[in-house]
Amino acid sequence: MQYFGILERYIFRRVHTFSFILCSSMRGTRASCLGQPDGEAVKNSQPSTYLFDGGYASFDSNGAVDGWHYYIQDYMGNNRLVVNKNGTVEQVTHYYPYGGVIGDISTNESLQKYKFESKELDRTFGLDNYDIHARQYFAMAPMWDRIDPLAEKYYGMSPYTYCGGDPVNRGDYNGRYNSLGDNPSWSLISGYAISRAELARVGADKNLRALEMDMTCVVTIVEIRPDDCDGNQFDYKSNTIFWSPERGSIRQVDLDDPTLGTYTSSPVEGIQHEADHGQKYNSNKEEYIKDLNTEDEQFKNKEERRVVTGSEQETARALGKISDRQVTRKHHKGGKTIRVSDPLSTTPLEVFPPTIKLPEFQATLKK
Repeated sequence: MQYFGILERYIFRRVHTFSFILCSSMRGTRASCLGQPDGEAVKNSQPSTYLFDGGYASFDSNGAVDGWHYYIQDYMGNNRLVVNKNGTVEQVTHYYPYGGVIGDISTNESLQKYKFESKELDRTFGLDNYDIHARQYFAMAPMWDRIDPLAEKYYGMSPYTYCGGDPVNRGDYNGRYNSLGDNPSWSLISGYAISRAELARVGADKNLRALEMDMTCVVTIVEIRPDDCDGNQFDYKSNTIFWSPERGSIRQVDLDDPTLGTYTSSPVEGIQHEADHGQKYNSNKEEYIKDLNTEDEQFKNKEERRVVTGSEQETARALGKISDRQVTRKHHKGGKTIRVSDPLSTTPLEVFPPTIKLPEFQATLKK
């Protein structure tokens, strides 16, 4: 089967975890993949569809479930295929770069209406616009129906333009400009999309989702080298997350008790960690800065303690990497940096030696 540019390894994981997606969603997990809402749609006083992360359930005229349908997406989160529980393709959708549906080579277009960026295509009155939270988007124009709520942050760009005129490398999942830095690489684009979807799948995407839905800020994600000496970090002064989709780390769980062994974190855990910092800063700047400057002997500062003991542990448990009685670490000290093949991997392709940062290096020279 051709997957239209989706990473085959990722699609393999998605196709073979449909039952898990279904179970986690039906247990009430709020896992909204790239903005796809979940909930029940009612038509003529009867349930019509039930949306969950990764697809939807359809109902017959008696209100009983008569089918389970699952989305296969490309790297931008566009629904390209709809398949049933047996893997039979029910719908194929091809898009122009700006989201218009290519009707001649798409099939069964009316089966379901969530398409470009997983958003609802509204064909009422022939307008054919997408409902993208803050605004309505006309893909064939292509333009928004109203100005960008953050237009004053981008004086050099039309407030009606979509993704700065670059829909191949950028997405706008909530009607405001969301940047992946200047000229993002394929590694960053695909790495973020895979990480975002994986966190959504396990119900650990609340921080990234909150940043995407925040209409008052723009957080930029900038790619760094896997061996960057400063590592993944959130810089509140520029509202920027510096992150590598190929960077993992191996840390001792407890510096005072080597018998607890080590924990290897993946890039997907790294982006979640920094997103938590970003979400805290953009929701409560004063408290974030205060906690950042409050020293903590064990975790460097109060803000790092909050993230390491909170969402970092929750994410590791959601990914099935630790049990309820285990922890990833009891400190905020560095470990071994590793390069991995993709954001979900913890298998080292390369191990980097510890790097002395410039200020520390200069201090050793003075001694």
